[in-house]
Amino acid sequence: MRKKRFRYVGEYREGMKLEVGDIYRDASGVGFVVTTDRIQPVAATPDESDTPKNGKDGVDGRDGKDGRDGSPGEVKAWNHRGEYKRQQYSEGDVCESAGSSFLCIAPTKSEPPSRAWKLLAAKGEDGAIYHTSSHHTRTETVIGGPEKITAICDSDTPKGAVLYVSSGGHVDLACANGRPQTRAIGIATAAASAGQPVEYITVGPVSCETWSLTPGIVHYLDPAIPGGITAVYPTTVGQFVVVLGVATTTTSLNLSIHYHLEQS
Repeated sequence: MRKKRFRYVGEYREGMKLEVGDIYRDASGVGFVVTTDRIQPVAATPDESDTPKNGKDGVDGRDGKDGRDGSPGEVKAWNHRGEYKRQQYSEGDVCESAGSSFLCIAPTKSEPPSRAWKLLAAKGEDGAIYHTSSHHTRTETVIGGPEKITAICDSDTPKGAVLYVSSGGHVDLACANGRPQTRAIGIATAAASAGQPVEYITVGPVSCETWSLTPGIVHYLDPAIPGGITAVYPTTVGQFVVVLGVATTTTSLNLSIHYHLEQS
């Protein structure tokens, strides 16, 4: 059988004679090969039998085998070194500084925090301060809220009166002679009639022109006068020691209600 030879003849031109095996291209640059003995038409449109067709896609190959597992990593235990001291630390050392704990991630002598240290646990907030005494049987802390609050008062309330939270979320005159009226929360900054809103402050400087305080002395919730303030430490059994703060002038107090104690 005689083998066919291919011959590139360039771009097809009108009237060009083509033979089987001739390779040509049209004006758009698409290439064709003559595969029949049929005479090429005069028109510039190539014979459809000369147009190459795409073959079918091949079958996907099989997946390769999984690679081998890597070697186990090095396990290094942490070494607790206590409070930070100016000495050499290595990776894996743990120390404490200013209430926080840090992990050393690079050899260093620097004090944390720094690039050589990673924070493990930050210092928590300070808790409430509790005071104890040999003649106190129960200790509680009264925590102040926002600086100023407004609430409905159950009784006629003079300016400078110490208040506690009564039923229904109202406030009333506090007194250090029993519960719940001993749970002081603030001091009225203005007078108000019963059933009306009253503004009170829970912490910080507060003043009242009708007070007669002793500057520099701790003052307490009065166990005898509702809403009153006294510089006398309550000692009678059943009374409560509720610290209100330290007087800065005869009419000013640095309010800080932070605990109360029941005498027994």
